Amino acid sequence: MQIKNQSVHDYKPFDSFEYPGEKPGFSFLLEGSMIYQIFTQQNRALKVSRIWVEETWKELDEYLRLKSLPRLSERCPIIVYGSLRNPLKLYERFNSDVSMNEYIRRANIKETFGIDLIPVFQCFLKDYDVVYMAHASKHGYLPITLVHSSGTLLPSQVIFLEERQMKMMDISEGRDRGFYKLIRLKTNGVMLENGGILKEVYVYANTNRVLRVDEKLIRPKNVFVENPQFQSKTQQEILSYILKYNLIQEISGSKTPQELNKSLSDEQEVLPKINQFLHVHLSTIVEPIGDEIPFIKLP
Repeated sequence: MQIKNQSVHDYKPFDSFEYPGEKPGFSFLLEGSMIYQIFTQQNRALKVSRIWVEETWKELDEYLRLKSLPRLSERCPIIVYGSLRNPLKLYERFNSDVSMNEYIRRANIKETFGIDLIPVFQCFLKDYDVVYMAHASKHGYLPITLVHSSGTLLPSQVIFLEERQMKMMDISEGRDRGFYKLIRLKTNGVMLENGGILKEVYVYANTNRVLRVDEKLIRPKNVFVENPQFQSKTQQEILSYILKYNLIQEISGSKTPQELNKSLSDEQEVLPKINQFLHVHLSTIVEPIGDEIPFIKLP
């Protein structure tokens, strides 16, 4: 049996034209800068999945117990579909080094042991896809969000977060700024790789600011799905499209996608004006994918 335990640094940093980056083809446990492959068991509870760690096999829940950390049933299942699919990005988001992680400081978290330990499972969302938002990031790309897409099957991941990590996610996903909302996903169940079904899952998404191009929603070309219903474009093609508007060229001083990509780092002048234009002229509201919730009470 091949065991795919790896460093997060085996996954290269991605530039904005490669967003949302590559993801592993297997379930794993993130612990610090390492990922340990999780071996699920067919039609059995996720808590008895196994990992090879410290030169022995351990069941996942038992390993969490030995670390004095919340077990799976004490964590919140969150669907991730963007850059957090990438282990390096996930590690950077939950890095326990306070000096490097603004979200720990902003969430006022005092105890950081185990905050960088996250179980991640492969899953499949039926009747959902991801599309671009009518919003530009200071990092030079347009983020994506989850929307209904009848007949589409989206390979994704579900991460299990404990209370401290949820506080960090709220801040990093911009709930306080009204960017992404925390939603209880409307679904008959999320399919897991071992044949199991997760009945209740949550997701950070925003269906009130979706990009429309020629009255159509656009999905990222580098995210694979079965039976897509929307047109696919790369980040570069999307930036090329919005550059056809003269006002965007005037605001950014850009003629090419590469120039526009760089100009978005100007958070004081260029970025707010471009986002205002996108929101007014290229934004649409789509069908809600669930109920927004104010908070999640964990066991």
